[in-house]
Amino acid sequence: MKKALFVTALLMSSLSMAAATKSKTLLEYKVGVFFAPPGYAGTYTKQLTADGKISCIDNKGNTVVVATLAKDVVKKVTAQIETISGELEGDDSGPACMDAPSTSINAIKANGEKIQIKAVMNCKEKVNYSASDLISLGSALNTICSVR
Repeated sequence: MKKALFVTALLMSSLSMAAATKSKTLLEYKVGVFFAPPGYAGTYTKQLTADGKISCIDNKGNTVVVATLAKDVVKKVTAQIETISGELEGDDSGPACMDAPSTSINAIKANGEKIQIKAVMNCKEKVNYSASDLISLGSALNTICSVR
């Protein structure tokens, strides 16, 4: 009985340590692929975390860390995220295409607020122009994951 309690306590402390060390997401690029053959449909995510890791997450949740940014770069990105203001701007006129993948780039502030800084849905693009450097970085995350 004591051994089972010890093993349970050890597992619980390991799980809480793992949860405590999980780094906060700063920037994420998401692609929603819905008109695709089985096995390919779903959401693909590319993300930058506060520890500088760039991760690629497939539609099944498999994660691969492909690079790590320098601490000073992450610090600059974090500072830029805190200065985001304004809203998405774009034109809704014109034809829509329902079968194209939807993409979004989101920045997450220190207080946990998630701000969408770019969205492409039905072939209509909307952008938050106050975050153009972060949008470029988000697009770079997608490129890095595509060539790995």
